[in-house]
Amino acid sequence: VQSSDLKIEVLGTEFNVSNYENDGYTSTTLINGSINVSNPHGETQTITPGTQAKLYHNQNKIIVQNVNVQNEVSWTMNRMIFENEKLENIITRLDNWYNVSFILKDEKIKQFRFTGTLKKENELIHFLQMLKYTEGISYKIIENKVELFFN
Repeated sequence: VQSSDLKIEVLGTEFNVSNYENDGYTSTTLINGSINVSNPHGETQTITPGTQAKLYHNQNKIIVQNVNVQNEVSWTMNRMIFENEKLENIITRLDNWYNVSFILKDEKIKQFRFTGTLKKENELIHFLQMLKYTEGISYKIIENKVELFFN
């Protein structure tokens, strides 16, 4: 499998690939089996189940780390699971899921951390209401843009 900048060699396995341009990286998470990943310069690493290989766009180093596989592949069950994750990371995933763009009116908003599960069948407004009631973060939706701010 060839993504924009990460080559993945399948060795009889089950894995997930994430390659959204706005994420700034390409990653693959191994569920079972084994895969080799290589960067544009041909450097290769083999990853094992429960690990993720990540290559930031325009960089050459492949970073391998242990991950919670259920969280990484929850999208296949129309769920988004996050554990103590910064809001700035969550909204990047929401951008792709709901086809919206977030505008943060206060940099402090990025640093809030959340743990939870979001079901895709719930509308975006459900998540925004949770932000409002738990952290006091208000929102305004204009077409496909969502502004987050403090009153």
